[in-house]
Amino acid sequence: MFWSATRLKSFPINDFSACDPTIMTTEYRAPALEKGLAILELLAAQDEPLTKKQIAERLNRSVNEIFRMLSVLQEQHYIDYKEDVSGYVLTLKMFTLSNQHPRLPCCSNGQVA
Repeated sequence: MFWSATRLKSFPINDFSACDPTIMTTEYRAPALEKGLAILELLAAQDEPLTKKQIAERLNRSVNEIFRMLSVLQEQHYIDYKEDVSGYVLTLKMFTLSNQHPRLPCCSNGQVA
């Protein structure tokens, strides 16, 4: 399935329910991946750094559950910990990765050719 410009604009980037196992629509599960992506999407929607506790509360998870995910995301340079404000922020790694992908040719109707 190809994504149109309209579909991409309407994609629910701030919908953190994707990590809610009660509303999953696929039979395949990857809980750790779901948690990691939920953290990235949450941080992407924030103007200010978030603490571990704030992240856990907003994702309805325990701090212990979030701790390992934050450690791995930080180790892989997707997020950074700002000591002066004791919070986590996104790095530019996802932006860099997205710019490494070649642009897809589009037709006049916005559909991918």
